[in-house]
Amino acid sequence: IDSLDSIKAFRKYLESTHGGIDVLVNNAGTAYKNNATEPFGEQAENTVRVNFLATLNVCNELFPLLRKHARVAHVSSSLGHLLKINGQEPAATELRKRFSNPEATVEQ
Repeated sequence: IDSLDSIKAFRKYLESTHGGIDVLVNNAGTAYKNNATEPFGEQAENTVRVNFLATLNVCNELFPLLRKHARVAHVSSSLGHLLKINGQEPAATELRKRFSNPEATVEQ
């Protein structure tokens, strides 16, 4: 999922072999253990790259292959729950609001 070339090759395979897809399940994710030795910045960058950007790339590549009545399921752990955003108030509440906005865009 972390390689756009791999995602594009997968799309090409699905398109040529099956012509489209009926179900897409996004279940990729990465997380670090509490005792991880990688610097926090590296952990954050890798986590966002895989859990958000790579999943977005999969969606952008595969959504055009979805058949008319296809279904998409996004699977995540409880760590992705908005209530896990904590910290100084009111900033944490504002951040939760921004992330839960159904009108939010990637650019925001």
